[in-house]
Amino acid sequence: MGLGLGPESARCRLRPAEPGDAAAYVDYLQRNWPRFRGAMPTADGPTFDSGTYALRFAESAKPAEEQASVAMLLVERNAPGRILGNVAFANIVHGALRACHLGYKIDGEIEGLGIMRSALETCFETMFVRYRLHRIMANYRPENLRSGALLKRLGFQIEGYARDYLHLDGEWRDHVLTSLVRSSEP
Repeated sequence: MGLGLGPESARCRLRPAEPGDAAAYVDYLQRNWPRFRGAMPTADGPTFDSGTYALRFAESAKPAEEQASVAMLLVERNAPGRILGNVAFANIVHGALRACHLGYKIDGEIEGLGIMRSALETCFETMFVRYRLHRIMANYRPENLRSGALLKRLGFQIEGYARDYLHLDGEWRDHVLTSLVRSSEP
């Protein structure tokens, strides 16, 4: 299921992650580690272990109603084994909450071209329709102005501020809490 992202992103296509993508994903993380390290847990063994990601990506093969997470990859069209970004929906909860948490990253080579915005818009439609979610939550570090601006452009509303929310890059980090809510029948 490759998804179109519009003319500005002709270099990439969006598709579900598969267990066989794990090594390429680790390469993507390592290439971008100086940029990503402040937004990810402190590097440890599993951070760069392809086996860990193969197990996570296997989750995307389950039927929608059984998935606790969905992993999507932005891959280079002319080099499909090269990952240029990722979108992850974690902690998917059905029932009365019908919500999940969003995470995303993009390779420094293509940051600022509108590709992530297109990818997220495409993914949101899938999450709201196929997974029948009501709320997508995204949290960002206050100093990450680009991420905050992107979420605002996508319609996310600030819902709060969490002190010492996540342990990232060796320290507890504050986060701005946001959500995108779409009215739907349960």
